[in-house]
Amino acid sequence: MSKILTVISKNDASVITINMTLPIHKEAVINFTIDTHQLRESLHEMLDEINELPEIISVNLISAE
Repeated sequence: MSKILTVISKNDASVITINMTLPIHKEAVINFTIDTHQLRESLHEMLDEINELPEIISVNLISAE
């Protein structure tokens, strides 16, 4: 999770909440609520960067405002 938080931080986004399920077979679902008001790059570019991390299985955007 620290690598995800690093990507979020370097793009000047702020984490509001983190919710994580219990890991099963070393995999867990993590939901982030992120304030992207001062985002340096586009939201999709940041999500692509997170998706490229080796530990990530998938990234899904639930909603954006």
